[in-house]
Amino acid sequence: GVGVMEDGVFVPKATFSTGDTVALRFEVKNIGTKVSGDWTYALVLPDDLSYVSGAQSSLMPNERALLTASFEFEDVSGKSTTVEGRVATPGDTNATNNSFDWSVGISN
Repeated sequence: GVGVMEDGVFVPKATFSTGDTVALRFEVKNIGTKVSGDWTYALVLPDDLSYVSGAQSSLMPNERALLTASFEFEDVSGKSTTVEGRVATPGDTNATNNSFDWSVGISN
C-alpha cells in the first residue's frame, strides 16, 4: 500500500502533495518450502530515485516480513507516479512473483 508517515505512523493515502512524507508498505512472504536465506529488496521511486536494502534475515516457509519505506519530496510537480519494487533471493528458482509496480497520484 501507499500512504504517508504521520508522527511515525503509516496512514494510507492515494494522492500526495509537496511536503508529504510518502510511505510505501509492502509484505514479503516466503511461499516456498525451504528457508529463504538472506534476501534484499530494491525500490525505484518517483523521479528515478533508487534504494537498495541491506541483507534481510531469512524467512521460514510461510513466514512474512512487513516493510515500510518512506521518502520526502520538496517539490512533487512533474514527478513520475510509479513505484517499482523487487526482492532478490540467491538461488530463487521462481522469481516471477518477486516484484510489484504501484501508481500513485500527485497533486500540487
